[in-house]
Amino acid sequence: MRSMRAFSIAALAAVGLAAGACGGGGSTPIVPTPVSPPPTAGEPTPPAGGPVDPNDWTVAAVANLALGYTGAQGVWTGFDPGEHPSVVPYRSDGGEVESALAINFPAPEKLGDATALSADPPFRSLHRIANVNADIKTKLREIPYFDFNLVLGGVDSFVMVAGGGDAFLDPSRLDWTSFFIHEMFHRYQFARFGGRRGAQDIENYAFDADNIAMATLEERALKEAVTAGDRATREAAARRFAAIRSTRFLADRRVVLDHDQERFEGSARYLEHRMAGDDTRFRRHGGNYEAGLVGDPDALSQRRLGIKEYYAFVRFYATGAAVLRALDLLGAAGADRSVEGGESPADVLIEHLGVSQPDMPGLIADARAAYDPDNELPAAAERAAAAAAKEGPVFPE
Repeated sequence: MRSMRAFSIAALAAVGLAAGACGGGGSTPIVPTPVSPPPTAGEPTPPAGGPVDPNDWTVAAVANLALGYTGAQGVWTGFDPGEHPSVVPYRSDGGEVESALAINFPAPEKLGDATALSADPPFRSLHRIANVNADIKTKLREIPYFDFNLVLGGVDSFVMVAGGGDAFLDPSRLDWTSFFIHEMFHRYQFARFGGRRGAQDIENYAFDADNIAMATLEERALKEAVTAGDRATREAAARRFAAIRSTRFLADRRVVLDHDQERFEGSARYLEHRMAGDDTRFRRHGGNYEAGLVGDPDALSQRRLGIKEYYAFVRFYATGAAVLRALDLLGAAGADRSVEGGESPADVLIEHLGVSQPDMPGLIADARAAYDPDNELPAAAERAAAAAAKEGPVFPE
């Protein structure tokens, strides 16, 4: 896994806002990516935030983070944003650390000149840091976006950058709030999640037409599972998804990448949706779990997404979140505990529904009849597989 300090959001803009970056051709540990994936997979774009005055940027940051901290509390058993001492350095357009915000930080005076701000729940303490100490500033300057575990003033801290002239790091935008909570949850995952972490072997993933066709079919089933208005339809769609996923895994064990990434990135994306709830000012909220499920390989180019990039990386955020949402809708208790213990969201769903191998052929036939009645998907998957063969590495060295 490359260092999270090695990437530039601007350099990744060609594949969408804040495209994720991870290892290239090698087999690397499954770890959260340096930045979250692009919101170009059919997701709505919320209104942009206004400019932030460096003299009072903390007002916008605190207001938006209050929404994030409050919304995230209680979503995932054991995760409380307030338990993670956090520092937000604010940078000038030139990249200099001008000031910082310390959140629930036990020793703010060790960061610089600390001024206490009013700290109502969900915060325990808030401090604006001026004249950031030189040694702290040096550490913060090296971080492009965030750090899960950076020791500052003797405190193991979560750090999320703001400012720097980059719209994606504008603390007045709720995208930044979602980004903050998503990455903080990765800090929690590394400390608490058990089970395998596998290998993030993107370049050697299964880009053949059969897998692409089946992966797309399962997206269509999953979309119905999270959007249908009645339980019977939701459950029927979820059973089709379970059969397709199981069949894909039995056909090609490289599909384990889906399970590994959905555990980490999918659950973090699920937290974003749950955190926002009914607040549609957030890009991802409780009413659009299906937004990142493209469901059509021919549509990816319109979203500036490559075949390899989507099928071996981007889609797992949405599929993982949607599977967890389906589990909620079907009344499956304790899914978060099972995922934290080592199971993938898909495994939990398959077990909950009791789908077994004898069920699979019939359920897959039902899925094809329901979601590809004109049998157009095989040809689209062939085109996608041919395009994938011509694409370079998703994340070049």
